[in-house]
Amino acid sequence: MAACVLGVVTLVSAAMAQVGDPVTPIDGHEAGKNAKARESGAPASATIGGFPSQWFYYGNQPAKRADIDKLTGKPAPELKPAASLHGKAQHIATEGKIIVVDFWATWCPPCLKSIPGNNELEKKYKDKDVALVSICTANGQDQLSKVIQEHGIEYPVSKDAGDKMAKAWHVSFYPTYAVVDKKGIVRAIGLAPDAAGMVVDKLLQETADAQKQP
Repeated sequence: MAACVLGVVTLVSAAMAQVGDPVTPIDGHEAGKNAKARESGAPASATIGGFPSQWFYYGNQPAKRADIDKLTGKPAPELKPAASLHGKAQHIATEGKIIVVDFWATWCPPCLKSIPGNNELEKKYKDKDVALVSICTANGQDQLSKVIQEHGIEYPVSKDAGDKMAKAWHVSFYPTYAVVDKKGIVRAIGLAPDAAGMVVDKLLQETADAQKQP
């Protein structure tokens, strides 16, 4: 699965983006169906924030990740989700939970392909102190209701007025997945979609192990 990266090239395909949107798709980075098996070209021992670099977009290209990686290990920038689903406001409780953040755009094919996985993630961790915060950002937010209906989104989504949250999170490609631990620290950002759940599982295990300590 490729990411969509912010740039200066204008797309002419209405299916991908509106004319004038400063974005272009990147086809050279394959996320694959299984992040564990994906080959990124990075050494097997390479890690980002303690997690295998193969779990990340551009995991073997530090220069492309230089800005977003500044958030790893730091307190998460503020999120102000005003979430809704099918026109109804939804409250997303995040305090004291592991948070999966998904920044995406309605015109981004990899983002749309990630929706079924998000539906499954929402169901799997619903009762495990995990919250999914989905942020629809960039141009095309006016198409959100249509996308929710057409692609069967089953979780609340927030719009990002002025792309303020995306900018605070240093988002430079879509989708951008991040996982925040229960202490509010960004543990991983720029994850491939299929790796977000694996990070969550590791953090849940950390919590379980800590509770076993005398």
